Amino acid sequence: MYSESNMIELAKRYVLKNQIYLNLVFFSTFLKTSKQRSVAYFVLIVLGVLERTLSLLSDLIPVTIGKPWLIVPRIIIYFVVTMLRYALMIAIMTGYIPLFMVIVSGLAIGQLIVEVSRYLIKARKFRMKKDAMKSDSTSTDIGVVRNPSLVNESKYKYLSEIQQMMFVFGEVQDPLIETTMLIEDILRSQVVEICIQAAAQAQLRGSRFISSEDLIFLIRHDRQKVSRLTEFLSWKDVRKNVKDREDAGDDIIDETEDKQEKTKKAKIKLFWELADSFAENIPQEMEDTDDEELYAKEESLRRLKAADDITKKMTRDEYVHYSECRQASFTYRKGKRFRDWINIQAYIDMKANDDIIDILGFLAFEMVLKLTETALQIKQKFEYAHSKSDTSNRKNPQLNNNQNSKGKYNSIGTGNQNQVFLFSGPQINRTPLLAEHIQEAFRQFQYRPQPFRNFRGGLQRTNVSLI
Repeated sequence: MYSESNMIELAKRYVLKNQIYLNLVFFSTFLKTSKQRSVAYFVLIVLGVLERTLSLLSDLIPVTIGKPWLIVPRIIIYFVVTMLRYALMIAIMTGYIPLFMVIVSGLAIGQLIVEVSRYLIKARKFRMKKDAMKSDSTSTDIGVVRNPSLVNESKYKYLSEIQQMMFVFGEVQDPLIETTMLIEDILRSQVVEICIQAAAQAQLRGSRFISSEDLIFLIRHDRQKVSRLTEFLSWKDVRKNVKDREDAGDDIIDETEDKQEKTKKAKIKLFWELADSFAENIPQEMEDTDDEELYAKEESLRRLKAADDITKKMTRDEYVHYSECRQASFTYRKGKRFRDWINIQAYIDMKANDDIIDILGFLAFEMVLKLTETALQIKQKFEYAHSKSDTSNRKNPQLNNNQNSKGKYNSIGTGNQNQVFLFSGPQINRTPLLAEHIQEAFRQFQYRPQPFRNFRGGLQRTNVSLI
């Protein structure tokens, strides 16, 4: 058996005799002819390129929360990359300069392929993001996605539901996809903020689970929303009791008083309300005239009146589509999709049960309502200000003559189509909400006046306000 020093001396001797000793750990040979060297050089270059490209493949498989099985392919790739790397290092130890240059060239070519691939991947992601956020105002079909593949389906899961909700709340039938994506981003951030604050409230109570009272406590200042949420939870409890009775085989239509008491709507008690501490002493007649129920009834009547105004001039097919859109929901038979959408485990260490998911879906529905209604009011103000400026320009003859001379205003039927005249008729075509309308509505919800701090000025970090 030859020792390591003897093998090196023997290799040097063979190099002097124009023979190269190549050792790749699992395979070793002497390269005597030029054909053998060419094949060996090609194999070494391929091994260098393979080592670098496998390193890129390992970077393209990141380990994310909730997917621990991705560690297995990363370990396998790392094992292969390490084996190739050290095999090339052992081959370099021969001390033959052309062999060394071939191995380094293979690694350089592999690194070049890695850098070009990374650049192409980044350029493709940037181009997809730019095309997705590109304005679609010149499109003939408003709200229709030109290229549906540009929408990240793993991120945006409720585009169709949000468009249906916006249509119910007064928006056009096909809202812009950019506006819908912006609303979904806002909703996700708001729902995550609600979960984080509710988890903090649960920790203050010393509880390991989020309760419905923690969520209601966050919106306690909005009396109408609290009343509607408690009404929603009460009727949910009624439906649950009725379903339990159906499963048990009881007769739902029963004239006995005890059966009527079981199907009676439950009253949600809030621990921070002073009246709920003395609920046992309040007569039943006074509970029936609670302010919370009045708030809920007033809001329901307002929404029914708004829906009636929207559907007055609809045809039968339009009303059928409108009634289908009214059934849009975030959580009804979509609980798993909603859990994946908010990804609550990535932010808090608490699990949310089905009741919490339903409440979060209800709050997200209310957020879409407020954003849409506020954005429609903002859009109406913008259009009114624009029409008022056009009217003032027409009343100014000097300015009007200058604009006519420049070709900006022509006769009726040509030129600016936004002009309104005495016999122009009503404007039937409505324009959809733009992203800036939603951004302005969100800014108004986030605006909170801050007091002066000894006239020192400067910036102050504020918390996110819930819509």
